Order: sequence, then structure tokens, then C-alpha cells
Amino acid sequence: MSLPVPRQRDGRVPEPLVLAVVGTDVHRFDRLVGWLERWHAGAGVRLVLQYGHSRASQLDGAVPFLGHDELQRAMAEATLVVSHGGPATITEARRTGHLPIVVPP
Repeated sequence: MSLPVPRQRDGRVPEPLVLAVVGTDVHRFDRLVGWLERWHAGAGVRLVLQYGHSRASQLDGAVPFLGHDELQRAMAEATLVVSHGGPATITEARRTGHLPIVVPP
């Protein structure tokens, strides 16, 4: 059984949204930020990246921190969640129905 593909009112299939978060801890996670930048160049998806205390990313949709409500909205809309190993982020992703891709720091 296949699920219907969500479409916009004009019939277009929206680009998938990938939410990537590195948490709010003071430790940098530049490796994940760099990987996402290289991957996103040819991925054909929208990306929301919360880079925290890592080096700033120039990607559209990259912000240092998302407020709790913003993060909840992004998780609800996301097709895929990529995260650091933070238990709160993993729990929130699971709560919204995602099986996150967790990248160890």
C-alpha cells in the first residue's frame, strides 16, 4: 500500500523539508554543519539548520537557534530530522512521529 503524495493546490509536489539541529549545548558541531552544506548543494530539498554554537552557516534556512515553538512547527512539517545525540531532541522527534538520523559529535 502506498500513501498519497501530498500536493499543493496548484498540483505541485512540495520539496521535502529536512530539519537538522545541533542543539543548544556550547560544544561546536562543525563537522555536521559542513556535511549538511556539501550535501544540500545537490539534494533538492528545503533545509532548516539550527547550528547552535557551531560555525555560522550561510545556507538559507540556517539559524543559530530556534525557539521551542519554532522547533515544534519545523518538526511537525519536516520530512526528515537529523540531530546530534541530544536526548531532548531525539525525544521530541520521536514524539512527532520521526525516527531521527542521529549523528554523534
